[in-house]
Amino acid sequence: MTRTKPAGVHFYFDADIRGLGILLSRIRSDVTYPGDPGGEVHKRLRPPCVVTDVATPDDIWIPQVTEQGWLIVTRDRHIRTRSRECVTHGSDADATGERPPTLAATGLGLGTQP
Repeated sequence: MTRTKPAGVHFYFDADIRGLGILLSRIRSDVTYPGDPGGEVHKRLRPPCVVTDVATPDDIWIPQVTEQGWLIVTRDRHIRTRSRECVTHGSDADATGERPPTLAATGLGLGTQP
């Protein structure tokens, strides 16, 4: 008998790159995307995504995702400059008022899954 352990989700792929999120979620249990029903990968059970609709406005899904502690991966390079998103989640701003960059903005890869 095999036992399934809960997966720790760490990466949220925004709706603008949802296709990549879907592909990666098939091989990584720590990836989710809007509308993700959850699933089992490598004996790890990933819960459904808290963002259920791909059309959820940024000012709604950003707080939901950051409350989970997930890193946001997006192609939207203007997400940091729109005042609505910055005000919604201004607690992430540093002393200069800048929000930390998303993974996509830094150009870093996902690395290997533990």
